[in-house]
Amino acid sequence: MESNKTTQSYVLKKTQEQNNYKAWLLLEGRAGDDKQLRDIVDLLKWQAIPIKLNTSIFEIVIQRFFGSRLFLKKIIKRQLPNPDAIFIIGGRNATVAHAIKKNSGNKIKLYAMGRPFAPFAWFDLIITTPQYCLPKSPKTIELPLPISIPDVDSNKLEKWERLIDKVNKPKICVLLGGNNSNYYFSSTFTANLCKSLTSYAKQKNAILLITNSPRTPQQVTNKLKEELGQSHIFYDINHKNISNPYWMFIKVSQEVLVTSDSVSMISDACRNGKLVRIIALPNTIWDKLIQKLQMINSAKSKKMLKSCLSYLITKGIWTPPRNIKSLHNRLVEEKKVVWFDDKLPENSIKSVGNTYNYNNLINILNRNIKNKINDY
Repeated sequence: MESNKTTQSYVLKKTQEQNNYKAWLLLEGRAGDDKQLRDIVDLLKWQAIPIKLNTSIFEIVIQRFFGSRLFLKKIIKRQLPNPDAIFIIGGRNATVAHAIKKNSGNKIKLYAMGRPFAPFAWFDLIITTPQYCLPKSPKTIELPLPISIPDVDSNKLEKWERLIDKVNKPKICVLLGGNNSNYYFSSTFTANLCKSLTSYAKQKNAILLITNSPRTPQQVTNKLKEELGQSHIFYDINHKNISNPYWMFIKVSQEVLVTSDSVSMISDACRNGKLVRIIALPNTIWDKLIQKLQMINSAKSKKMLKSCLSYLITKGIWTPPRNIKSLHNRLVEEKKVVWFDDKLPENSIKSVGNTYNYNNLINILNRNIKNKINDY
């Protein structure tokens, strides 16, 4: 790719052999979302080329209203290997990715994960999960939970192994997410959570293996470390010089407690068939509104509304709000998770593992990429 080419002549060409596919991953800048992009390409065994464009909100607005030709220079200057496919997650990079696809004569495949925030027609496939509430379409594939692939470097976890091996007690993993548009940590909730976790650990004569996330508010981290750090094991993700034992904590525990905000953490917890209990965080005002909107009494008006909304969503005019509660309810019904109430269950509960087989998804994507030009 020549750096002196104009955007008008910017057409990507394939140079690699068939079945040796290269995929650009246009990173969103959020750890969980970006891991989703890497995980799906790992499943496919394609070559992943992560690209961080750092697209600002101003640039997103300009791209949507005036096109993205000027912003393609960001990629041209990098002289990156030419891709067969582009993966995005969320809507930040949708317009640029679509422009690249068009300039390739639609030879580059464009795949979106989650909610695309754009017309469905821009994409070859959209891989989504229930909380995004997308309508059924030939373009969409709905997975029961986000893709979960352990990312473990055992050579860096020897100190954690020695520490955990010294503990001759049952182990309970606690995964802490953070504030988002649906849920938040209040000071009252955090104080009560400390008491609940302490009580539950005592009832089970267990030790807690606690880890936070990049979204966990600092005051929440400080409070839990202060209340629980002396008697239990706490890993703070903000300590960059310490190896992250996230997956080890899940693996060695008999039970996993995870806050309700993080769908990716719930997916990680469910993958091994352990008992998973969801800690219900307080709902935001926005989430309460979403739940109200779900309660439409008239079946006829509901059907008409759904039809109208489906049209608006597929055309990229409107994007439905994320409804994590709907995912929780489905997982509870399928007995993949139960709610945490700081009490021992009356009967022995064993969660049903996330046994989803990704072979179907892999086959669909491999078949799709072999079609060099879109049908539309």
